[in-house]
Amino acid sequence: MAQNWFRYRSPEEIRADAKANGVHIPLAESAGVLREKLSFGSVTLENRIGVAPMEGVDSLPSGAPSELTFRRYGRFARGGAGLIWLEATATSQAGRSHRYQLMLNEKTLPAFQRLADGIREEGLRQNGFAPYLVIQAHHAGRMAEGRPMVARFYPGRDEKLRGFTGKLVSDGELEAVEEEMGNFAGLAKKAGFDAVEIKCCHGYLLGELLSAYERPGKYGGSFENRTRLTRNAVKAAKVHRDARFLVTARLGIRDGEPYPYGFGVRKDGGDAPDMTEPVRLVKEFAREGMPFLNLSLGLTLTAAAEKNPLLDLARIADLTGQVKKACPEMTVSGTAFSYFREFAGLHAAGCVEEGVCDHVLFGRMAFADPDFPRELRDTGRIDPGKTCLACGGCGRLIGARKPTGCVVRDRETYPVRE
Repeated sequence: MAQNWFRYRSPEEIRADAKANGVHIPLAESAGVLREKLSFGSVTLENRIGVAPMEGVDSLPSGAPSELTFRRYGRFARGGAGLIWLEATATSQAGRSHRYQLMLNEKTLPAFQRLADGIREEGLRQNGFAPYLVIQAHHAGRMAEGRPMVARFYPGRDEKLRGFTGKLVSDGELEAVEEEMGNFAGLAKKAGFDAVEIKCCHGYLLGELLSAYERPGKYGGSFENRTRLTRNAVKAAKVHRDARFLVTARLGIRDGEPYPYGFGVRKDGGDAPDMTEPVRLVKEFAREGMPFLNLSLGLTLTAAAEKNPLLDLARIADLTGQVKKACPEMTVSGTAFSYFREFAGLHAAGCVEEGVCDHVLFGRMAFADPDFPRELRDTGRIDPGKTCLACGGCGRLIGARKPTGCVVRDRETYPVRE
């Protein structure tokens, strides 16, 4: 994302710039729709605003939440979002991306129970309702800290992996991951979460398999094979599903890689988007009874978009909307709203009003301004003196495996480290 790209002083300036560049940015006249309740399945959320999963890199060595973890989620709970989507939580030590990543197992279960209870209690105390809690089941795959589990070859990237033996993860090892996901779901239910998410995006194990066009065996080649691990992980988690505990997914519908390394792209060797397979997978989730999910995309950062990121942000809304409109039966949470700063609520509301998504998730904005949901509820705007500036500071902390938060708005807790 180009630094200091946001120069807009009004929604009208955003609309004018979008029109001049031949793209459309949804922008509502008010953020009122975000205050509405939202129902799916047996669930009713108090509003359409959610906190997106953003890693805090602050677990204890065991994988249990630390005091910093409790602090972060307590602040999110006080903010008044109807849903809090907890960050990537490892299903096993082998799938852990780093030693400070949360990990849920039998030993850490009591700490996660305290975390879920604490979030609900804080939400009730401050806002009169408990936020709906989703926890993300995660396997790092090629980005695992120990031995990378590489699902498909990627020349130029494979050689940079520490511990990579040059061999693909076996089908048997992938079958074991399916079981891990199911076990994780059972523990998440015991811990008191409302739903478990099967993470399938951003180049991690399940997301990587979506584009394993050239992998041999039952996890590569055809659409059925490439989606097998994700579909089977969802089925394993569904063993624990009931009216109170649901199973969802975070699906990367396009991460900007060209064929044969990218999912959701045309198969002509380029990176032009094609939502045929993402739509097919979402429809399969819906047929299996999944009532809601989150759609995620990576920024493409083409030469034009690097100069004006508005082009990529328009594409994110467009592709998310394509999938939602093709799958109207699925309740969809959209992302990438924080970039619009004090006008982020208007963009999020515009996406809901135009049918791009039903619900909105804010990640970096929650780091910068945990009270943003209350501000949207009370004034319809996010305080411009508190917004995320898209400076990339939190991302650099994550990359450096340091406790992560906003280096601008919360600098005493997360000072800039050289």
